[in-house]
Amino acid sequence: MKLNEPLKPDLRVFLGDDNMIHLTLGGNISEEYLDDLKRWSEEVKNAMRRAKARSTDGEVLTLIDISTLDQFDQKSLAVLQELIKFNKDYATRTATFGGSVFAVLAQDAMALVSHRDNLKAFRAKEDALAWLLQKKN
Repeated sequence: MKLNEPLKPDLRVFLGDDNMIHLTLGGNISEEYLDDLKRWSEEVKNAMRRAKARSTDGEVLTLIDISTLDQFDQKSLAVLQELIKFNKDYATRTATFGGSVFAVLAQDAMALVSHRDNLKAFRAKEDALAWLLQKKN
C-alpha cells in the first residue's frame, strides 16, 4: 500500500458454531464504498435471521471488531443506523471492540436514536466477550 493511499473496506460476517455472530467493520466505509457496505449489511441481516432461527434459548450475541474502522461519513452512518434498528429485533446483546473515540461516539448516538440499550463498546476483545457471555440474572 502506498503512503496516503485510502484504505478499502474490511467487511466480514461469520456465524460461529456457538451461534455467536462475529463481524468486522473496518477500513474505509465512506460513500465511495457504500455499495460494499450495503452488501455487508444484508449479509449481517441474513446471519441474524439464521442465528435467531437456530437459537435454543432465544439469545443472539454479536461481537463486532471495529479496531480498523478508519473512514466513515453521513451516508455510511445512515446504512449502519438502519442495520442497528433492524438488529434490535434479533440481537440479545451486541458488543464492539477496539473503536476510536469518534467511532464509539457515533455508535453511542446511533444506539440512543434506535433505542438500543444492549449495544456496548469496549476497548478490548476479551472485555467485550466477557460482557456478551455473562448470563442475565
